Amino acid sequence: MPYGYNYFDKTNEVIDISEGASMHGMHVAGTVAANGDEDGINGIAPEAQVLAMKVFSNNPNYGSTYGDIIIEAIDESIAMGADVINMSLGATAGTPNSNDLEQMAVQRALDAGIVCAISAGNSSFSGNGALDEGQLPIYAADIGVTGSPSVTPESITVASLENKKLSAQTLTFTDKTDKAHKISLALAQRKTRLMFLKTKLSRPSSVAKVVRMNSKTSMSLTR
Repeated sequence: MPYGYNYFDKTNEVIDISEGASMHGMHVAGTVAANGDEDGINGIAPEAQVLAMKVFSNNPNYGSTYGDIIIEAIDESIAMGADVINMSLGATAGTPNSNDLEQMAVQRALDAGIVCAISAGNSSFSGNGALDEGQLPIYAADIGVTGSPSVTPESITVASLENKKLSAQTLTFTDKTDKAHKISLALAQRKTRLMFLKTKLSRPSSVAKVVRMNSKTSMSLTR
């Protein structure tokens, strides 16, 4: 590691030493460049050199960081000739913006020929919070889950996807033709509230009315 600096605390302490620290940056650095012996673990590029540009504080009172700190670390990485910048950080609901100062810093790195791999965020999936009873109502679901500065054009936005299954409480009912229909229970809103839901029944004008919200939810069909 030829260089390391804590840009938040203005110290040379680049290891996460605060109580309860995630040590995420150290973990990612090890995944990339760990140089283990016969009993250790090698990273993807075990001979790589790491610039430890720490932008989060070791003071547990500061759970986040600031744009000017991130920008300074990016600009110094460019000056030091970094080949790749990995950023496991971001602000949710990012929008590509050529005038955004953090995205401008990433673009400077890209223009210098640096590969920028940036976390998409940890905000789950589009529509999360609208599937299960007791969570956010359907109209409040957050669909802007990709963070900034990962939305910077030409950067590599990195995300992890678990798409094997999606669990949700559901409500099953039958129409007058005995055809079964299943909808998310969250669509029926909260306990004891009434809500009309459009359904795909034999008559387009038909609606289903939720008249009770519990394990024995009943529905009536009206024209």
